[in-house]
Amino acid sequence: MGHALGVGNYLGLFWKAVIWTGIAVAALWLLIYVRLVKPYFMQKKPYLVEMEHYNLV
Repeated sequence: MGHALGVGNYLGLFWKAVIWTGIAVAALWLLIYVRLVKPYFMQKKPYLVEMEHYNLV
């Protein structure tokens, strides 16, 4: 991303740079959230799976 912003061939216009920077930040945040934040909170409060018995006859 830094190279694309620095060269400026494709992101020369300010609004394009803002949009692509926002996309990159959102992707990075989602990666951090899914791999670090969510598992941390899931460890604090694990859910319990219970089996219900159904009479299928």
